[in-house]
Amino acid sequence: MIRSGDQPYLVRVYLGHLGGWRLYLHRFLVSDGERWLHDHPFDAVAVVLAGGYQEEVLPALGAAPRTRRRRWWNWIPRRKFHRIAAVRPHTWTLFAHGPHRKVWGFVEPVDTEDGPVAMMYFNPFDQSDSGGAHWWARDGVAVYPPEGIG
Repeated sequence: MIRSGDQPYLVRVYLGHLGGWRLYLHRFLVSDGERWLHDHPFDAVAVVLAGGYQEEVLPALGAAPRTRRRRWWNWIPRRKFHRIAAVRPHTWTLFAHGPHRKVWGFVEPVDTEDGPVAMMYFNPFDQSDSGGAHWWARDGVAVYPPEGIG
């Protein structure tokens, strides 16, 4: 179970690996909320098995984000800044990612005298949980569903 603060966010089941790619089954419980736009340290693809989601995408640093609906699949190159803006109920995806090539990155608006006109790229925090394990690391088929999943 991956959490956003105290709220359950994503159920992740590690399925195995194939040709250097790791395969997961994801069940989105909520959107990214007010989280910053982020990119991934790897190239990835998500195939929507049920439900769907809206993804906010940043086409370029300094540009306005755009929202796209994802109902079938989503190619996620490692430098694509995005966030999950809305999730339909019972959204499941098959998620596969390649090898890690960089660290996670985040962008947020920078306030200036003229308003938020730029974006800042940063990696703001330790990307591990309180137990010291990487939150993205495979953990077999251990899934800890919150109340109400079914």
